[in-house]
Amino acid sequence: MLDQSQVNERGRRLTLINSVIGISIAGISTRVFMISVPTLATALGTDILGISWALIVYQMAGIGLGVVCGRLGDIYGHHKMYGFGMAVMAVGSLLCGLSQDVFQLILFRFVQGVGGAMIQSSGRTLAFKAMPVGSEGKAQGLMAMSHQFGFFVGPPLGGLIIDWIHWRGIFFLLFLPSLVGMALCFMTGRAVVESAARSRSVDYRGAVLFLGLTIVVTMLLDQKIAVVMGAGSQALLGFAFVATLWAFVAYEKKTPSPMIDLSFFSVPAFGYGSVGLLMCCITQGLTTFVTPFYLQDVLRLSPTFMGIIFLVPSLLSMVLSPVSGAMTDRIGARFLLIT
Repeated sequence: MLDQSQVNERGRRLTLINSVIGISIAGISTRVFMISVPTLATALGTDILGISWALIVYQMAGIGLGVVCGRLGDIYGHHKMYGFGMAVMAVGSLLCGLSQDVFQLILFRFVQGVGGAMIQSSGRTLAFKAMPVGSEGKAQGLMAMSHQFGFFVGPPLGGLIIDWIHWRGIFFLLFLPSLVGMALCFMTGRAVVESAARSRSVDYRGAVLFLGLTIVVTMLLDQKIAVVMGAGSQALLGFAFVATLWAFVAYEKKTPSPMIDLSFFSVPAFGYGSVGLLMCCITQGLTTFVTPFYLQDVLRLSPTFMGIIFLVPSLLSMVLSPVSGAMTDRIGARFLLIT
């Protein structure tokens, strides 16, 4: 029979495996959708701006709820939050596959995004706690590799499904792995000991303001919305953006448990690092969204061939992520960030 230490070690390993599955699912759900946007736009009778909202709401859920889900995980347990995230991801993926028009797809992609926010906020934390002390860099590298693995397999797998089965299959693809993640959550229980949060307060108002700020920025940049709203809409949205930003900053400064501790940005390493990451994400987001339309509508490439093209950057990131994580533990992050 297995003693308690062996049982705990088995549970820790299953927790780590489950974290890898969840972070990979999050990566797949993002990149498999990117490869399918031209096909989805045609099938659902919309244009590039219309289908872009199915991508935007997924990202909005992560932006607006990621910190809140992480905080709820601190209070009620990341194991529970992760399991709920897998359940929401399974339901959202199933509903996306059953969507009959672009409006349903946008709504169900938001549900999928909520599940993704829960998975990513708690999955990484569980992975860190499942690894031995002093291996935080390896855990970070493993999580980055898992996310890039999802980026890696998503495009070619999505292309094959679109070409040989149906576009709805790219969403059904995520249903079964999400159920596996739920089962592993049930099997592992509380294999990883979690420290209780010192405060049980959650900054829901800050999250709502931040989500509203994200929506206003998106509407401000969407020219189609400007045409629908008519003359003067850009000035109105610009005013709404300034007002929402002021309200968010003012509230976060005075609340005792803020969603985002703005004082962190006064630390040069954190502030400059955040700006650099923002620039990297903007560049990557622009290219990955527009490129599929160019490849399919202009160059007339098949989704399968498009998926192969998208393999290259993800392959490099997947290979280098664990290496950079191990190097971070040895020499620190500064040199790697500069290079």
